[in-house]
Amino acid sequence: MTPEFRRIAERLTEVSLAKACPFCQGQLELRFSPEGARTVCATCQIINRAEVRRTKDGLAVDFTSTAKA
Repeated sequence: MTPEFRRIAERLTEVSLAKACPFCQGQLELRFSPEGARTVCATCQIINRAEVRRTKDGLAVDFTSTAKA
């Protein structure tokens, strides 16, 4: 299943990734803005700054910092 990208403002896009949280495998919300990419997991409430890059198979998401909401 291909994730659906949602434009929520002129310079703000979100996508939900099922079973993508690196801590609990919950649904990860990924938000792209001019300041960079951020993620939040509604299940375990972990907030991350993400490094996102395209690969031949889709997107690769790496995490650079973590906080608990």
